[in-house]
Amino acid sequence: MIKPHWDAHNPWRDSLVYVPVEELAKCSIALNQKVQLPNGPVVIWSLDHILTRWYEFSEYLDAYILTGSRTNMFSAGVRYGMEPAEYLSPAFNLAEIYKLKEKYK
Repeated sequence: MIKPHWDAHNPWRDSLVYVPVEELAKCSIALNQKVQLPNGPVVIWSLDHILTRWYEFSEYLDAYILTGSRTNMFSAGVRYGMEPAEYLSPAFNLAEIYKLKEKYK
């Protein structure tokens, strides 16, 4: 069971499925892609790069998949604080997100 840090502050808490942060990061479309770092070199974006970037926002992260109540539409995000705008909404591989949603629903 995943114990979220920010559930009481997540406005979508009734429509989401919490998943492990590391598993959600594996669904990033940037994984294993070339990425230009700000003022830096082009690197292959590894799982460590993704997680390091996310954890720069907070040591407490809640990874989730947000599901639509009347459709099969869904998205994913990472909440890092209690304020409404304190979340990340990176791009993900939708087929992988779907598998992860099914695993943890």
